[in-house]
Amino acid sequence: PIPRSITKTFEKFKKELDPNAEAEAMEEFIISRYQTVTSIRYIMLLLIVPVIVDQVSKTLLFGPAVDYYWNKYQPDIFLNESQEERAFAELQRYEERVHFEMLIGKLSMSSYDSMEQII
Repeated sequence: PIPRSITKTFEKFKKELDPNAEAEAMEEFIISRYQTVTSIRYIMLLLIVPVIVDQVSKTLLFGPAVDYYWNKYQPDIFLNESQEERAFAELQRYEERVHFEMLIGKLSMSSYDSMEQII
């Protein structure tokens, strides 16, 4: 048995001695270049098309649908007890700060109504 590497070497040597070897090599090069360009094109399509479809569907389809249903069917604001207490405490601190600024003269003390408008 002859090793395969030797037979492959002889096959390559025979191809080089062939008078059409240059034309065949050029043809193989053109085919491989075409295959490379085609494979790169398909890889780019596989990478770019999902991103474009995602962005377009978010912008034109899902975004407006979610906004419409969110605004149409949104219930009134629900606050649990701890959120209510925290909001009330923040409002009270803000009222005290505005009252203090009115006392030290930073804000004009024109009337109680102006304080209500500020708050």
